[in-house]
Formats: sequence, structure tokens, C-alpha cells
Amino acid sequence: MKITPNPDFEQHVLRLLSIKQSKFNQCVQEHRGYALLLRHWIIEAYQKGTSVHEVATMISNSHLSIDKIREGKPLSFKDCNMSIQRYIPPTLT
Repeated sequence: MKITPNPDFEQHVLRLLSIKQSKFNQCVQEHRGYALLLRHWIIEAYQKGTSVHEVATMISNSHLSIDKIREGKPLSFKDCNMSIQRYIPPTLT
């Protein structure tokens, strides 16, 4: 199934997060990674009927450092060490 974006929905979410659409596009194109995953997640949230405000709130409350996008840098976790350890299954530690 092809993922179809809604540019207006994404733009509204980014506006609520004080992120310029051009900076987000730049981050997705140049760095891909978490920014691309975030774009797909926003699309999926739209398709599931999640409101713009709910999506923006979830993103701002997440472990993602969205300030990096505002600076044109790759999107990352706020605290890499804590976040990575949190997601490593116990069998690997």
C-alpha cells in the first residue's frame, strides 16, 4: 500500500511545533533517518484520523530533539544514551 501524504496536515503539525516546512523538507532530503520516519508517522497519523493537535503534542512530548530540525541538523533523540538503552532488549544487554 502506497503512503499518500497530506501536505496541509503535515504543514499544520509543523507550524504548531514552530518548524518551517522548508527546514523539515531539507532535513528529510539531506539526512533522512528519523526525519523521514517522522514524516511517515505523520502521514500514518493522518490516515488514522488523529488530529493535528494530538500529533503535535505527541511529537513535542517524545524523545525526539525537534530543535535539531529548526537548525537544519539531523533529527535525533534528546538523550541518545538513555534512549538507546531504553530500546535495547534485555537479552542484548
